[in-house]
Amino acid sequence: MSLPDTWVAGRLGDVLGRVETKVDPQTSSTLSHFYVGLEHIESHTGRLLRAAEDVTEGSDILSIKTAFKKGDILYGKLRPNLNKVHLAEQDGICSTDIWALRASSEILPEFALHYLRSPAVHVRVSQSATGANLPRLPADSFDRIPIPLPTVLEQQRIVEVLRQGESIADLRKHAEAIVDKLAKQRFAEMFGHPAENPKGFHSLPFQDFGILDRGVSKHRPRDANHLIGGPYPFIQTGDVSNAGDWITTYQATYSEAGLAQSKLWPKGTLCITIAANIARAAILEFDACFPDSVVAFTPYEGICSEYVLYCLRFYQEFFEHRAPKSAQMNINLDTLRTLRMPMPPAPLQEEFSKFLHAVRLLNQTTTAQAEGHKELVDELRITAFTGELTTNWRNGHQEEIEQATMAREQVLRARGTKGFSRITVNALPAYPFVITRPTRSWLLAELSKFQQQVFYAFVSYAAHPLVADDPDTFAAFCADDALTEQLAGFSYSPDRIRRTLSQLAALGLIARITLPHINPLTLDRQYLQAFRPLRDDEHTQFADVEALRRPLSPAGEVGE
Repeated sequence: MSLPDTWVAGRLGDVLGRVETKVDPQTSSTLSHFYVGLEHIESHTGRLLRAAEDVTEGSDILSIKTAFKKGDILYGKLRPNLNKVHLAEQDGICSTDIWALRASSEILPEFALHYLRSPAVHVRVSQSATGANLPRLPADSFDRIPIPLPTVLEQQRIVEVLRQGESIADLRKHAEAIVDKLAKQRFAEMFGHPAENPKGFHSLPFQDFGILDRGVSKHRPRDANHLIGGPYPFIQTGDVSNAGDWITTYQATYSEAGLAQSKLWPKGTLCITIAANIARAAILEFDACFPDSVVAFTPYEGICSEYVLYCLRFYQEFFEHRAPKSAQMNINLDTLRTLRMPMPPAPLQEEFSKFLHAVRLLNQTTTAQAEGHKELVDELRITAFTGELTTNWRNGHQEEIEQATMAREQVLRARGTKGFSRITVNALPAYPFVITRPTRSWLLAELSKFQQQVFYAFVSYAAHPLVADDPDTFAAFCADDALTEQLAGFSYSPDRIRRTLSQLAALGLIARITLPHINPLTLDRQYLQAFRPLRDDEHTQFADVEALRRPLSPAGEVGE
């Protein structure tokens, strides 16, 4: 797969210049600055997490900053923040840990923005960052990164398509926000606020709804080494606070010793925090232990935990107001037991429970769609920077593209720019030790260029099985020169490489295997997916493929 003839290759340093204008807020005559720090920029999306600070006095900013203009790209240059890339919508100043990048006439800022956010670029810059504590990306390493450049006309088309993909994501987030409010709105319609009890239900103390018991964790310190690392989930206040309505994940586990000094609560238990983030509640989706900062609620017959859960949601503000204003807010078990709540008829509670489960199913569906949409956007970005995305568009706009190409060439000649060249994909190297059987040759020729490049890079790299399920091992392969040099003319992501290896394995060109692995935390045996080159004498599906292909091929076409 060669790239379009109207595209040229450049380096980021050829088309993105760093803004060197510095501002000392202590001496600046400007009384108001719009300030953006790394903490303001959301990873991956580049959105501002909160309104960046409007600073009205120079004394509010104590160190020298970089001035930027509307349309500049703000790029975090520290390794934990290399995925923070924001297109400025107004003039301002930014932290010196952010580069302000200004686009040249050969590239649209938004096109550059999408390229900098692409997985391939992120993997490359992450490997280039240096330093012990806070690794920084060297400017010269950034400047040398290659970038494929269509004409500005085609860049605009690519930007429009990618913008449509992002707008779908925005609509999805809006829909998720609506779904998140459905349960609380439905509860209010059916029961009203429990503190006001507008429906006039009989009111009883919380202890009459079920059994309330504190969690158990007798040993101190609670995180002693011999207590953790076993097969029993250990839930803490943070797990409950961050769970939503159901606790489906956990961060720590107990060993047999940990279980012996605690208690295992069954799936379906309603967990309520009484320290830190107080009165947060969620329902367990698995058996788990938890400490005495979490209370377990087990409902009596005729009581639905889902109804009680949302009563507590409405009482959240009440509990926070009642809690002591100390370094860590907390409430006690007696406060919970004496809390009065309306007790609607059991059928009404069951109706709300069914509604909540329906909302949960809807949330799970939207989450799956979100994951699918993310994969789609990643694929769009990959095809955007290889020319595949705009193939049909180019066919219908050849005259305009030719004019734009000539105009670009005139500008480059006038500037005397030598940094741009025609893009070519690395020639396929010869690996005769791999192609040992004639029956393989015809199938290799049927692969796409990208598949071929990954195949040859893989067999030259993987002297031992490549464990794809080990993130560190697989990231090292994706960043290795054997692969990056072969894929220099492509835009790609680790996910695309993984899918390509799976495709090669399905075709019988490489072997997919599973390797046993003992989880050091749970001591469970796991099986990790790995890939390796074929052995010369290894049986593959080629014999079967050849047997099927031979009757369908013209006489003499298939060699022995």
